[in-house]
Amino acid sequence: MRIIIKPLGLAILGLAAVAGIALPRFLQPQSQATTTSTTTSAVPSASGNLLDPGGWQAYGAEGGEQVSSPLESLPPGVTGAAGIRIETKKFTNQPWSVGYTQSMIAAFKDKEPVTLSFWARAHEPQHVRIAMQFPTHGYHECWFKEEQLTTEWKQYTYKFTTEAFQPKEGSMAFQTGFRAGWVELAAITLTRGN
Repeated sequence: MRIIIKPLGLAILGLAAVAGIALPRFLQPQSQATTTSTTTSAVPSASGNLLDPGGWQAYGAEGGEQVSSPLESLPPGVTGAAGIRIETKKFTNQPWSVGYTQSMIAAFKDKEPVTLSFWARAHEPQHVRIAMQFPTHGYHECWFKEEQLTTEWKQYTYKFTTEAFQPKEGSMAFQTGFRAGWVELAAITLTRGN
């Protein structure tokens, strides 16, 4: 099933999530082992993941169009993880305006070491930008990495330090609007320490 999300639809989904209204099952990330919720918690998961697998939101550029859907299959050897396919139908000259994001559910100290890990692939070699940022005007980034995805599943791991964040004060974003086509992301984790 494919879902077309336009700016108004994304705003309605965001308001529903903030209000604690459960999203329909087909809008929730797919998981083989457990179901995920659409609400966020300030408590990391038992695995230490500081990102809420159900807290991700796809977003699209005004005037652009993107489609998001749960993954039909996960990377080899990965089970019980959420994932998404983000397909950019049209794009603008602002590649950061299409992607996948969530608010940080935990607090961080200044210069705290963290490790980000995820699996990704694209329909053809595709540029993507990953950023930990403050979601305010200007989107000040405390860390970012630009990566060239391939057509095969590959695990990416980055070790870096953060700036100080309070829960919900920062966000993690995967900016995928560099070209038309799809990007798949799965098993995204952020843990303390290197």
